[in-house]
Amino acid sequence: MKKHIYLALFIFGVTFSWYARAAPEMSQHLQQNLIAAQDEVKQLKAQLQIVESYQDKLLSTVYWSLGTLATIAALLVGFSWFANFRIYERDKTALRQELHSAVEDELRNLRRLVEDHVDDSKKTLTDQIIMQSQAATEPLKKKILANERTLSRGLANLELEIREIEHTKWREKKVYSNALRTSRQMLDISLITENRYDIADALDRIQGDLGSMLKANYTTLIPDAEDVSTIVKTLDRVDAEHLILVSSIKDMLAKVRTVAG
Repeated sequence: MKKHIYLALFIFGVTFSWYARAAPEMSQHLQQNLIAAQDEVKQLKAQLQIVESYQDKLLSTVYWSLGTLATIAALLVGFSWFANFRIYERDKTALRQELHSAVEDELRNLRRLVEDHVDDSKKTLTDQIIMQSQAATEPLKKKILANERTLSRGLANLELEIREIEHTKWREKKVYSNALRTSRQMLDISLITENRYDIADALDRIQGDLGSMLKANYTTLIPDAEDVSTIVKTLDRVDAEHLILVSSIKDMLAKVRTVAG
């Protein structure tokens, strides 16, 4: 145990003695290191200031660039919005015009189809109305025509009776020219009614009037050329079944005109 204590004391003494001799040298070395460290710190501070200045400039440049980019981006967004708005308005106007044209075309087509359908329906309806009207009015028309014939025939018979009375009166007065004119009128009426008996009776009356003229030899009461021409035209309308009597009357007319001449 004592050996260990003596050994420790010996080592401590040696160490303290060595430290006492080396302390001045170490202190000088430490001072030199401290001075070098201080110089290095100064250099580092200077470098740090330079770096901080550079960083400030760099940040300023970055901020300015970001501001410029933001301005350009805002301008681009505004221009894009304006261009899109103009394009939208132009497209909207073009679309409106296109839709308006399409609607007008469809309306024209629809109007044409409706007009064609109306025309066809009108034509069909008109044809149906005409057919129905014809079917409905045909019996009435026939009845009216029959009544007209009956009425015309009745009026002609009435006029014929009046002419007969008139003819008798002129013959009684021996005014044969007027009697001849009346008998010619009776022949016109008989030709209209197509009554064979009345036609024959009128021809007989004309022949009798001409015979009375020739027997009486009344040259001042002889019918003029116009009356004779009218009588001849009426005689030409008589059917062939009365041809002999008609020829005899024409011969008598020629003799009457000869007497008048």
